[in-house]
Amino acid sequence: MLMAGSMNVLYTTSTAISRMMKTANVPVLSLYSYDDPTTNKQIEDWVGTSDKVASYQRDEMLLIMSDSFYSGSKQIVPKEKIRSVLLTAIPKDHSLVFNQDNQPMDLGAGEIAVPMAFHKEYDVNIGDTMSIHVGDGQKEFTVAAYEKDVVFGTDMIMKRFVINDADFAAYRALDSSDLINLNFWAIDTAGGVSYRAAASEFGSKAINVLFSLSTDSIDTSYIISKLVAVVMIIVSLCLILISFLILRFTIVFTVQEDYREIGVMKAIGIRNKAIRRLYLIKYFAISLAGGVIGFFLSFLYAGVMLRNISDLFITQKNAASVLLSIISSGLVVALSLLFCSICTRKINKVSVVEAIRMGNTGERFSKSRKIHLSKRRLMKTSDFLSWSDLMNGFKKFAILTITFVISTMLIIVPLNIINTLKDTDAMLSLFGMPSFDVTVMTAKMFSSAVNADPEGMEIELTRVESIFEKEGYPLNLHVELAKTANLYTDNSEDSLNVSACQGLNYPTEKYLYTEGSAPKLKNEIAVSTKIAEYFGISIGDSVACNLQEVTDTFLITGLYQCMSNQGAAVRLSEDYPLTFNGFSGINVYGKFADNTADTSLVKKIMQKSNPELTIGSSKDLYISNMGSTVSAIDSMKNLILVVVLGITFLITSLIVRMLISREIPEIAMLKSIGFRKGDLRRWQIGRIVIVLVLSIVVGTVLAGTIGSSLVAGVFSLMGATDVPLIIVPLQVYLIYPGLLLISTILAAACSIGQIKKTQIWEINNQE
Repeated sequence: MLMAGSMNVLYTTSTAISRMMKTANVPVLSLYSYDDPTTNKQIEDWVGTSDKVASYQRDEMLLIMSDSFYSGSKQIVPKEKIRSVLLTAIPKDHSLVFNQDNQPMDLGAGEIAVPMAFHKEYDVNIGDTMSIHVGDGQKEFTVAAYEKDVVFGTDMIMKRFVINDADFAAYRALDSSDLINLNFWAIDTAGGVSYRAAASEFGSKAINVLFSLSTDSIDTSYIISKLVAVVMIIVSLCLILISFLILRFTIVFTVQEDYREIGVMKAIGIRNKAIRRLYLIKYFAISLAGGVIGFFLSFLYAGVMLRNISDLFITQKNAASVLLSIISSGLVVALSLLFCSICTRKINKVSVVEAIRMGNTGERFSKSRKIHLSKRRLMKTSDFLSWSDLMNGFKKFAILTITFVISTMLIIVPLNIINTLKDTDAMLSLFGMPSFDVTVMTAKMFSSAVNADPEGMEIELTRVESIFEKEGYPLNLHVELAKTANLYTDNSEDSLNVSACQGLNYPTEKYLYTEGSAPKLKNEIAVSTKIAEYFGISIGDSVACNLQEVTDTFLITGLYQCMSNQGAAVRLSEDYPLTFNGFSGINVYGKFADNTADTSLVKKIMQKSNPELTIGSSKDLYISNMGSTVSAIDSMKNLILVVVLGITFLITSLIVRMLISREIPEIAMLKSIGFRKGDLRRWQIGRIVIVLVLSIVVGTVLAGTIGSSLVAGVFSLMGATDVPLIIVPLQVYLIYPGLLLISTILAAACSIGQIKKTQIWEINNQE
């Protein structure tokens, strides 16, 4: 089930996004721009004359704030989570949207389709009524569907809400500052022309657009979502490894238990080949039955694993996934027979007398020189027996050790990942943001930015600062502005669309840099580490940048980490004359003059007394960017913990019972010389606990290494090259190992009942 289901999940997950983009007809290059006559003409001139463009289509969109959504008289989205969203008509040709039945979206008048994430976060369900407030008017909509939207489905990109064509046309005709007219340009490249070539040529025109997307960038935007699937696949593979280790242990144990029968068969002339065939036939029947049952159960298992994926993408049960499941199930059968064949080879070497004596030759009572009771006077005899068993026969506990190591890693790796993702400061620093306490936004700030009114913005910033100061919380505000630009080195055809950022009237020294220093002069720039790697450039090199319809050469003074725009970002100096015209992103950050101010308390007080302010904390911004991913991995971590604890309990019980069944004569002998039942239980449990403690140490070390590599690999694709793994010592070194220890001790304690039932006369079975 695990093998077939995991392969099904791996194949479906790895192909779902590309298949969905093909089904949705996502263009090679997507441009999103303001509906500005100058910008429209520039783009039309380019697509009309470029030999790299085969065809194009322009669709209209509206940009609105999510505080426009109401349920009755109540605002759906809390003020701290308000973000800009897109409102569109039903796409007809490009970047299509589907419902949860995998059908193209079809909406009637007064109906709206909402993103799946919006439904889950705010409990907005099909059949509910929600209204959109624009200006002094409002219109009610009935939620008719949850979207499968591959372009805007990820948490890293703004969300798209879809309404009927006639309803959209009515909104588009409105003249309101609450609505910003945008255009979506779907550009299909000519045969053999890549996105990079088309985007480079477009970038060289220095046309102001909000942002551009490629199929590759859309695929990369789901990297955090893929992390959940990757971790679960790793967990499944580890559980498969454990199951095969236990399978081998079981086969070996069964053969050893049958030694006496094997000796009898050898004594009456049955050949080794025929004896081994008995086992091969038996295990073939067992593994074939298990393979068939597991094959059918794997589809249920894969269905559960793919539940979140199927909410976002069109997943299909095709011949390839079924074939992979069949091959995986067949592989289980083949591996079972291989283990059986390997484990029964010893039958060829065992003599008749040795087999009848249960595999013993009578020469096994050699003196142990590894540990001596006489030198361990402070050690209890039962503890000595535990250590002696491990030091003289550790091979018997190898399977249990490997199981415990893998189990520890399965618990600690997701734990370290979730703790890293939960660290607000560490995560936000990866987005290239300044140090801040709150974000603030007002309707006047947003309209000033849209209308390219820097004076109005400055007046509003001063007004809001005075409000905070009157309440006793002095605050310094600054605007963080971003615009789309085109960057290249020697060849303008080998260029990259980037997000050029600047903190208006905010010192660039206050941002974090991994190398070099902050840009200070007008012609200086800091680039992200991903851009530096992309172009093979470093500090001291020069780059050309098309920005605000002007091409300038900049000197690189610093490198920094940034996951915004998937790492394609640069930071300008304070002296560069960046304007509001055509901005692609805007935020207003505030830092309290009093570093000891309680941000959550201030936010609550100020929001209550000034409802026109939209105030958010760093935690709010973090939840907006990473919240759903963290909750998904957090729930996955708890599921893994339950599964691992259950598996270790069962495996410990199995191995302890098997070991005791082989040690009945020894237990009887120890009873006969005066050992009490408590000492015997301590002996049996003690060696399991020792193995577990050693395994936890090894597993924790390996988990740190593997976790660091996994986190670094995932975040490097998004532009962060140095992500420290956050380890919470109390959890990693005490709480979770303690849970594993308790589960194991309970399993061992529940499995040693045979000690009480063992009678002294069973010493006669001792060889």
